[in-house]
Amino acid sequence: MSVTDPPEPPASAQAASAQAASAQVTGAQVASAHVTGAQVDAAEAGRALLRLGSRLHRLYAETIESLSTPLSVPQYRILERVGLGVSSLSQLAELARRQPPTISKSVDSLVRQGLLTRAEAATDRRATALSLTPRGAALLREAHEELDRLGGWLVEAAGDDAERLAAFAAGLYGKTETELDLLVEARRRPARNAAKLGKRGAPEGPAASHDLAVRTGPAVILDTLH
Repeated sequence: MSVTDPPEPPASAQAASAQAASAQVTGAQVASAHVTGAQVDAAEAGRALLRLGSRLHRLYAETIESLSTPLSVPQYRILERVGLGVSSLSQLAELARRQPPTISKSVDSLVRQGLLTRAEAATDRRATALSLTPRGAALLREAHEELDRLGGWLVEAAGDDAERLAAFAAGLYGKTETELDLLVEARRRPARNAAKLGKRGAPEGPAASHDLAVRTGPAVILDTLH
């Protein structure tokens, strides 16, 4: 060792320094792995909830379609809401977050099956009021019984406290209501913008479709064609 070289630290000091550096690296790696793991867990939990929601909807739909008179989920919801006192087409459309023509098709089918009746609304002679027929009321009771049976099985299969499950489901449902409103509003906004453009003198025919594609994108064209 030359005179100008600094003295080397004792072997014990070198070992301690190496251990400290190793501990720092290991700690950083563990922290990084923990964060990554938390992100993966949250993503997987979200996917699991989506899979569960899809499966629950399938069970719900299969139950409704297996009634003595098979119904689609939208048809069942119309019967249920009419049974609760919702009698106008516009109210049904608003609750379903659908356009009235879409709801009208389901209502027409239910009327043809003898499950709903139309009558002149007492407050507005231009509107119609919907009501359940005796057959429709009986089918609704059957649906409630079958869905209660499915709900009871789900609580039993979950293996958790019923009160806690109900609180969790109600809380999450309330939050999804807000998210659904946002998604529906975002979907409808381009169509409304396209309608405003049309009122300002947009060209008709193929030229109109091309003009809409340039200004608002192809999604608007799809909306305007339905």
